[in-house]
Amino acid sequence: MRYAAAIHSSSSDLLALINDILDWSKVEAGQMDVQFAPTSVDSILQTLHQTFTPVAESKGLAFVTEHGENVPQYFVTDTQRLLQVLRNLLANAFKFTEHGSMTVATQRAGENAVRFEVRDTGIGIAREKQEMIFQAFQQADGTTSRKYGGSGLGLSISREFSRLLGGSVLVSSELGRGSVFAVTLPIAAREGIVTAKLDTIGHMKEPEPAAVVVPPPAPPAQAFETQPIADDRADRKRPDRAILVIEDNLHFARIFYELAHELDFDCVHATNATQGVELAREMQPNVILLDIGLLDQSGP
Repeated sequence: MRYAAAIHSSSSDLLALINDILDWSKVEAGQMDVQFAPTSVDSILQTLHQTFTPVAESKGLAFVTEHGENVPQYFVTDTQRLLQVLRNLLANAFKFTEHGSMTVATQRAGENAVRFEVRDTGIGIAREKQEMIFQAFQQADGTTSRKYGGSGLGLSISREFSRLLGGSVLVSSELGRGSVFAVTLPIAAREGIVTAKLDTIGHMKEPEPAAVVVPPPAPPAQAFETQPIADDRADRKRPDRAILVIEDNLHFARIFYELAHELDFDCVHATNATQGVELAREMQPNVILLDIGLLDQSGP
């Protein structure tokens, strides 16, 4: 069952990547259909609440949706594309938030626009990185994809879809104090189906960033440290037949661990290079299985 779970997890990641690439290709090729029709704000918030409440509960986070004052019950947009934008933003927010809360709030943005804000209390984004994260296949730094996963396409697709809907998406963030992604869309768009590239659909002038109340800093996360796969790691003396696995993907580490035991080897596991070197010196294992791309140092 564990092997099946590892296969399922990897294949789900691959499917998500394929879907992102297909969406991005459609936008660039001008083959993306946008269907403008009356949309219920409460229906969008309810869909997001039903989808992400289990995620919030599994991570111990509070999740709130808010329908702001003076926000109309209905406005004209493409519901499917808007939901895809907001799901991308929420998935990112949950990925980078370990403590605190998540909020999706709507508010009026002037006379002719409505704003959806996705607020989190996560790790935040450095100011100099805030524009780069919207570029295709880009993330805030080189270790992000290793630690948190992702293709670097979700925010790019969110920006392009927002533009196709006649609006924009902006971010306001501070390292260690959370982020706010704001999607601003026109209230009254012309109904109908449009298939076009970005340069053939006019979009609103990007508004000035709204004032954001940044939440208090979350408690510091625990250091990324060695995690035992089994209870027998407590015995630190050198066994006669020992394998040291230095691997930050716990699915693969578990597979190595079980194979080692099937071959009558003791197995010790480290999740980063620093502790892997420490264990190697202490245990002097017969074999070391080393991940080539670790968070704190490359395998070579």
